Amino acid sequence: MVTALARGLRTQPPPALQSTAHFSLKNQIPTEPLRELLSHFHSIKSAFVYGSVAKGTDTERSDIDLMVVGDNLNLSELYSAAQNAELRLGRKVSPTFLSPEEWQRKASQKGSFVRKVSTLPKIFLIGSEKDLQAWASKN
Repeated sequence: MVTALARGLRTQPPPALQSTAHFSLKNQIPTEPLRELLSHFHSIKSAFVYGSVAKGTDTERSDIDLMVVGDNLNLSELYSAAQNAELRLGRKVSPTFLSPEEWQRKASQKGSFVRKVSTLPKIFLIGSEKDLQAWASKN
């Protein structure tokens, strides 16, 4: 933002607006392009964004952490979709792919990555938190 002052040109936002410079990133969560690209994969049971984007602490350099849970996932096609999303969004997409059984097993392991992710904020593209909880509680 550039504002003109009587004494010259100011190249930074005024102090009152400086704290909102990051605010627009928080409100422009890139869910639609991701949702659209993933909607073609009927084997996906759940897909969500987590990490800094879901927490609202991302910057223009932050990657988009994407978790995809489904049966018989075609990984090469999903990686291709992630690359297409990167081109559309101008940000790196870091996908993780798991089956519901893998989610269940790893969510029950103390200290596991999946267990940690299960406690973090999420932006669901497909499915819901209830799906993840149901898989995690299956025996």
